[in-house]
Amino acid sequence: MGNVEDGRKVIQDFVAPDLKALEARLVALEKETKAGFEHAEQLNLERFSSIEKLAAARHEAVMAAIAANQATIMNALEMDKRLLRLENERAKVSESQPA
Repeated sequence: MGNVEDGRKVIQDFVAPDLKALEARLVALEKETKAGFEHAEQLNLERFSSIEKLAAARHEAVMAAIAANQATIMNALEMDKRLLRLENERAKVSESQPA
């Protein structure tokens, strides 16, 4: 049994402190890595949020321009009046044709 206890003592004296030191370094590295990822994630959220706001504002501007152009085109072409006139003419033609 002396050899087993001597082996255990060697492991406890030399390997165990090294393992504990490595474990402490690993824990510190994990904390540092986690903090780095959290910081990067926060930066990305801020960037995406500002990009999203910019995209929404541009979308609203484009939609307003489209609506303004549509109204301008409709007024310029007077499509509603032309359509009404064509429908009235078609109705008159339909009435004048014998069945």
